[in-house]
Amino acid sequence: MVCLSVSAPFVVVYLVMGKPSTRPEIRRRRIRRQKLKMLRARMLQARTEAEKAKMTDKARKIVPWLPPEQVFAQAVKKA
Repeated sequence: MVCLSVSAPFVVVYLVMGKPSTRPEIRRRRIRRQKLKMLRARMLQARTEAEKAKMTDKARKIVPWLPPEQVFAQAVKKA
């Protein structure tokens, strides 16, 4: 957005930046929650260690800042 300020013999043009949209961030968070929900459900159904390792690797890609034990702790509590 461009704003004009006219005072005496000077004309000042300055840019006013709008607030960045939070919509993309909200969408990313919602999709991340949905993916984790599906992964937790699949983790509860996993029988072999290979399947569990695969789910752990996927969880690490989705939320690298959380340890896998914490990601799947909620799935264990609900079961």
